[in-house]
Amino acid sequence: MILSLTGTLLLSILLTFAMIKLAVRLNIVDRPDSFLKPHARTTPYMGGVGVFFSVIFFYITDIHFVIPSIILLILGLYDDIKSLNPKIRVLVEFLTISSFVVLYSSETNPFWLILLVLTGVALINSVNMIDGMDGVCTGTVLIALASFYFLTGDWRILFFIAALSGFLIFNFNPAKIFLGDAGSYFLGFSLFFYLVQSFRQTHFEGYIKGIILCGLFFTDLFFAVLRRMANGKSPFSGDRDHLYDKLSRLKGVSVKLSSLIMYVFALIFGVIGNVSWNNLFFGVIISLVVFLYIGIKYRLYTYK
Repeated sequence: MILSLTGTLLLSILLTFAMIKLAVRLNIVDRPDSFLKPHARTTPYMGGVGVFFSVIFFYITDIHFVIPSIILLILGLYDDIKSLNPKIRVLVEFLTISSFVVLYSSETNPFWLILLVLTGVALINSVNMIDGMDGVCTGTVLIALASFYFLTGDWRILFFIAALSGFLIFNFNPAKIFLGDAGSYFLGFSLFFYLVQSFRQTHFEGYIKGIILCGLFFTDLFFAVLRRMANGKSPFSGDRDHLYDKLSRLKGVSVKLSSLIMYVFALIFGVIGNVSWNNLFFGVIISLVVFLYIGIKYRLYTYK
């Protein structure tokens, strides 16, 4: 196991290095602007492609994971290159997640089917939203997946952690490569895959536990949508007022420190989700307290 994990880590490092070169050659890069992309230099995408190929071998016989992952990876890569219309993107996500839920969740109740589909689409987009600062998305997803490992016991998550650790070497500030939409869609689906796995194991309790483990992503998404709609803007419009943005504007807080604080918040939700297994009500209450604390403390509901 240790040898395999080390091999996955090294493979991720090698593939990430290769993706840097390939993305530059193909001109699949993210250029800074004065609003949504404040990074200092042109940075290649395609980091998520390297992560995908680092871990997909361990899931190769699980078509319920592989096929949606490939679809969303391709969707994201196209979005990286062509800037896909948000409504078309969400439609493809909806159809992909709907098919996955029907085939994998073992659920027949229409209420749960609809709720799971909406949860999956929301989670994919929340992970995409949080991918706006060096290392934030990679590190927080890594922590959330580690939390799912303790919840579900799926040994394959360990290889996911190894692959993300290798990529994070290049993605932490100052980033040499970004996940890109291909990577964030793939990672968002990966989290949802394990949320549904948790649901399959213990139904309602598993679903709630999965929501708690992904609490940081849903917190940022909820307040982003609230902030935009309260100001008459489309939920699909971008801004620089996500949690990591608010943190980075605090006095004495660097980009590196902002990323680390985000990791702490992700870890808090992960701990709550796992230690409250025998008292679900307690876990929900504590999670809501953290949710409200983050939103109010950092004024995520406003552009100020």
